[in-house]
Amino acid sequence: MRQWELQLRVTATIALVGSRRVVMKSNQMALLGNNNIRVSRRFDDGKVWKMKFCKKRILESAADGVRWGVALAAVILSIPVMVLISLTIRLFEGLPIFFIQERVGYRGRLFRMYKFRTMKVGAETEQEKYRFLNEADGPVFKIKNDPRFTGIGRYLCQCGIDELPQLFNVLKGEMELIGPRPLPEKEAGQIDEKYKVRQKVKPGIVSPWVFNGYHKLSFDEWMKSDIDYVKKKSLGLDLFLTVRGLLLLVGLLLTNVGSRRGELRVRT
Repeated sequence: MRQWELQLRVTATIALVGSRRVVMKSNQMALLGNNNIRVSRRFDDGKVWKMKFCKKRILESAADGVRWGVALAAVILSIPVMVLISLTIRLFEGLPIFFIQERVGYRGRLFRMYKFRTMKVGAETEQEKYRFLNEADGPVFKIKNDPRFTGIGRYLCQCGIDELPQLFNVLKGEMELIGPRPLPEKEAGQIDEKYKVRQKVKPGIVSPWVFNGYHKLSFDEWMKSDIDYVKKKSLGLDLFLTVRGLLLLVGLLLTNVGSRRGELRVRT
C-alpha cells in the first residue's frame, strides 16, 4: 500500500510540474505573440509616419517651387522699374544706390538684406540722435516722417517700392514674398524668447501685420500677428496675401502720385 501511495504521489507531482510547464510555455507563447503584434504595430506605425513625412516634404517642396516661380516672375516684371529707380537715385542722390544690412532670418541665421537707399549716407549712426522721435514701442526704431529721408527716398518708402531688391533675397532662398519682417541683429536680440517662434519660417518682403494695422499696432500685437501667421502658414494663404499685397502696392502708388501732384500745384 505504501508503495502504491508513493507512486501516486510521484505521479501527481510530475503531473503538477508538467501542467505548470505547460502553463508557463503557453504564457511565454502568448507573451511572444503580443511582442510580435507590438513589433508589427511599431513597424506599421513607422511606415505610416515615413509616408506622411515624405508626403509633407513633397508638398513643401512643391509649394516652395511655386513661391520661387512667382518671385522669379516678379523680378522679371519689375526689372524696368528697378532700373528706373536706380538711375533716379544715382542722378539725384548719388551713390550708393542700395542699402545693405545684416538681418536675422530663418532659425536665427544672419543674411544680407537688400533695399533701395532711402536715407542719407550714414543714417544708421544718427539713430540715437533721433531716438526721441521714435514712434514704435519695444526694441524697434520707427519714424514715419524720418528726418534722415532723402527727397526721393521718402516717396519710395511711402510707396513700399524700396523693398523691391529683396526679390533677389527670395531667389537666393533667404526670404519669401510673404512672412514676418526680418529684424536687425541688435533689435532681434532684444525681443522676448516667446516671440522667436516667428523665426521658424523664412522672413518675407510683405509682413501679415501690414494688413492688420501696420504702425497702428503695438510691438506685442505685431509679434502676435506674426506668430498667428506662422501657425496658419500655407501656400493658399501666401498666394492670397500676395494678391492683397499687390493691390495694396498699387493703392499706395496711386495715393502718393496724387499727393505729389497736389504738392506741385501748391508750390506753383
